[in-house]
Amino acid sequence: MKPPVWRDDHIYAAPDDPAIEAAIQEAARALTRLDALLADLPDPAHPVADANALRHLLRAIRREANGVKTLAWNSQVYGYNRLSQNGRDEEARVLLSRGQQLEATLAQRSKPVDLFWVRAPESLVRTLLQDPELFELAYHIHHDRALQDQWLSLESEQLIEGLAVDGLQGWGDLYDNLVGRLLPVVEGVPMGLAQADNLLAHPDRTRRASAWHAIQGAWEAEQETVAAILNAINGWRNELGRQRGKGRRLDALEVTCHQEHITGATLETLMAAAGEHRELGRRALRAMACAQQITDFAPWDLFAPAPQAVHGKFGFEQALNLVMEAFAAFDPEMGAFVRMMADKGWIDAAPSEHRRSGAYCTEYADPPEPRVFLTFEGTMDNVITLAHELGHAWHSWFFPSSSGATPRRWRRPPPSLPRSWCAMPCWPPPTRWSSAGPSPGWTGSGPRACCSTSPPALPSSTPW
Repeated sequence: MKPPVWRDDHIYAAPDDPAIEAAIQEAARALTRLDALLADLPDPAHPVADANALRHLLRAIRREANGVKTLAWNSQVYGYNRLSQNGRDEEARVLLSRGQQLEATLAQRSKPVDLFWVRAPESLVRTLLQDPELFELAYHIHHDRALQDQWLSLESEQLIEGLAVDGLQGWGDLYDNLVGRLLPVVEGVPMGLAQADNLLAHPDRTRRASAWHAIQGAWEAEQETVAAILNAINGWRNELGRQRGKGRRLDALEVTCHQEHITGATLETLMAAAGEHRELGRRALRAMACAQQITDFAPWDLFAPAPQAVHGKFGFEQALNLVMEAFAAFDPEMGAFVRMMADKGWIDAAPSEHRRSGAYCTEYADPPEPRVFLTFEGTMDNVITLAHELGHAWHSWFFPSSSGATPRRWRRPPPSLPRSWCAMPCWPPPTRWSSAGPSPGWTGSGPRACCSTSPPALPSSTPW
């Protein structure tokens, strides 16, 4: 079995599919209906005469907004996934941009309801959240209200949303474009970053070193562009922090912890535990160096295969079966899910020209289907990455994202678990990474899933 590619024709046939234009036109009509509903939203500073009527209004606002959000989500996921396969697919780039603009427009138009939930009296919020449909928003609403003093006026919040598309998000898009067009030259052969990255797990140390230096050289040629991207992003966030913090300035770490739905104490505990156990990682590196008889362990040796696996490569079917069996040992349904992902064409792993490096898991909103992206060339590292991403996909499938009761990123299982299950049968395994939403200070195109390359922008967590 060759590494598969996505089968997404039931989503869209191509970036210029007429169904996309029809969806965008429907989104425009939905935004018009949304505007009419928002016009009836009361000022939270004034007493509400009829809480039941307000519940009905908020439910209607949420449904219209969610319809637009779904269209924006699907167009961005489809466009980003196409760009992951080929970073020079200009039609996909245009589609991604249109999806980002649609999401920004929705975010701007919906700011009145965001501010309503943030500024409404606590007693009114409790009353409204007794409604089962609105209760799904409870986590996000309480999370946003925790930083009530960081919100700006309606006009300012809408301005931030609009500027973020060509400002902050534009810098992120530029970085993604760089990833798609960089061509490291390994031993005289130009290749995409994904292919060069896989060579870091090559059994030949000289080959690994050549790949590592080629990747460094490719990025070095773009160092001024990357520096400009980082400076622009940090400048944006610093200025936004100043504007939001005129009454109470939060430091960057406080903002980040809030965005990630953790407390400062949690972060401190995590860092302290990592520091206390850093010697374990050093022991692992020393063991790797000893097993490979390397006295000058270098960065290009981090993903070297175990000595006994030097002469073998995994076929994709072999890798898939290994993951499937490991998952099935934990839960038979989880093992069957792995096979379903492959059979339905929800995994894209075939090397391609101008392919992005890294791996990620994302999902479509309608139909709610997960997708996994990686570049599979038969290394053990590829097998572990496949297990890791399929673990995310299983979680996405088992816990659909329709409910806002808990933050999306914390409904994922620890990514190391699927990797560990997969590695155990192969012991010893080799050792081995926004939108202007309701969280003040974070602007771009929405929360992004983890892993070694940024997946498609997801809709803002704004709780309509």
